[in-house]
Amino acid sequence: MLYQDYNASIRDIFKQVEGVSQHGLEQLYDEDVREGKRSYAEAIINAGLASAEDVFSLVAQFLGYELQVGEVEEIEEEALRRIEADVARNYKIVPLYLSEGGIHFLAADPFNSGIIDDLTFALDLEIHLVVCDPNYVDSFWILIIPRSKTPWVIFWVRLACRISRVWTNPRRAN
Repeated sequence: MLYQDYNASIRDIFKQVEGVSQHGLEQLYDEDVREGKRSYAEAIINAGLASAEDVFSLVAQFLGYELQVGEVEEIEEEALRRIEADVARNYKIVPLYLSEGGIHFLAADPFNSGIIDDLTFALDLEIHLVVCDPNYVDSFWILIIPRSKTPWVIFWVRLACRISRVWTNPRRAN
């Protein structure tokens, strides 16, 4: 469920959005949402008050993170080499690219500050999270990348990026 553990944060984010019915938002924030049984973000999307892309964009803005819109064209091999596949899978992140002094990760749970705290220490790099569709991160690790620490991971990542392009836009596969 999309950001289900952060229903209160999603509520705070949407309270600041102009042009969205605050009355409609309050009606969606029912007992199941308050108790964490249902995702507030998904309720907002299902009610047509915002798109999933709007939610991702607002979360990125709220947290001060980058936003990945659409498919990832390329993942830097050096970024992949900086973290073991099992560690990335456990944190539900995908290494994306290196920048001066830091590494950028797609994050299924950008609200999890433990990712930054733990990996800053472990990798001795500045950690930057990138908000994206959490389903992309989950499918990346679950369906495509084998449970391996070998150099074959790079091969599988290249294949995953190509498969992603075929799935989302067959004309761009070449």
